Amino acid sequence: MSGYMALTNFRQNKSETVSRQYETDPSLDENIDALLEEEEAMMAAHRKEKEDTLRLFARYLLGGEEQPGSLIESYVKQLSFVLFRKAAGLVSLQAKFARSIIYNQCESKTIFSVY
Repeated sequence: MSGYMALTNFRQNKSETVSRQYETDPSLDENIDALLEEEEAMMAAHRKEKEDTLRLFARYLLGGEEQPGSLIESYVKQLSFVLFRKAAGLVSLQAKFARSIIYNQCESKTIFSVY
């Protein structure tokens, strides 16, 4: 048997063994499903944050601020406020993401220590 075939067979056998281990524990599936749902929620929150930012910029940029004679100082103050608010939202999202990573690492260690 060639080295490639041996490696392929090893991977297949290992995969089947791991699959059988995971099939026997329905709570593992529930944990994985919960992690996937949490990941989707985090991605949706990030996507919403980006969309909100784009909407705010469009509103301010298309609100006449780029017209001749507009008060640039007013525009800069408004934009600074928007950026400050968005930065606070991103910091909050970042903290939530960090907590999620720490929790998932703990869960992962718990799950794999059982096996």
